[in-house]
Amino acid sequence: MNIYRIAAYAVFWLHWAWTVVLFGGFFVQWASPQYAPVEAIALAFTLASQARWKRCPLTIFEDALRAKGGMRAEATGDSFIRRNFEKWLGIRIRRGAVAATLTGMFFVSTALSCFAFFP
Repeated sequence: MNIYRIAAYAVFWLHWAWTVVLFGGFFVQWASPQYAPVEAIALAFTLASQARWKRCPLTIFEDALRAKGGMRAEATGDSFIRRNFEKWLGIRIRRGAVAATLTGMFFVSTALSCFAFFP
């Protein structure tokens, strides 16, 4: 196995970890409102990077590493969540639904941050 394949798999699992932090953290903030600002910042960072590169930079990086490693790069223009939910779970997600969900989560997290620190 060459270094590009190993790096592609590492980025893939890092991406899953970040996804779990985003979606898991959304529920953690309800139990611990002090976590809400951290969640809001993570969501803002994710949304800003997607706006800047038109899709998640981790997906772009993973696809580039896959191509260099001789693997099939899945450069479909889809989001990481959308692509993997369909591939592994058979769940089709509408284009734009992931970004809309993340945006909604950002606004909820921001509101919870305000309530947590300014009661």
